Amino acid sequence: MDSRDKLRAFARRVSEVACELAIVRDPRFDERRSRIIDGAIAIDLLNPLHVVSWRVDVEHSVLVDLLQPTLLGTAGWLGRIDVVRTMLAAGVDPAAPDRDGITPIDRTICAWVTTDLHVACVEAMLDAGATPLPSHGASLRCEAVGDPAGIAIAELLARRATRAELRAEFASIAEVLRENAVPGMPLD
Repeated sequence: MDSRDKLRAFARRVSEVACELAIVRDPRFDERRSRIIDGAIAIDLLNPLHVVSWRVDVEHSVLVDLLQPTLLGTAGWLGRIDVVRTMLAAGVDPAAPDRDGITPIDRTICAWVTTDLHVACVEAMLDAGATPLPSHGASLRCEAVGDPAGIAIAELLARRATRAELRAEFASIAEVLRENAVPGMPLD
């Protein structure tokens, strides 16, 4: 059984587990996507040992078709810097968008709660060749309140942007996030 066959078999198992979990899902969510993501998280699809043993540098479109987000985007969304680094070292493209056109950095920024691990994921993706894009600004603007990680990501993108208008936009977003910070939230 080669790596692709292993990925397909694992994806089928993820789907089976996810369908079992669907019994407790809120039907308002996109069932196809949320079932697969929940199943993947439940059986730890993003275990670094799986990523290494299945050589993520092989074509992984079979899982992209099932998951919608790329594996790198999902790892970033979960703040799994260990998996992000492993995948990047294996040659995964840090800028490759999913079928919805959403980049791994956008997925990472849009995590429900961002932490220093999410900042590290964005930095690793930038170090691996991803570039700050206008869509990243749109993702950051979706944050209602400033938190230290969101501000750090905006500042990081401002430093890494090559175009002056993007640098200014990210710096402005960081300032807005600072202004909207929850009182008492440490921002140092």
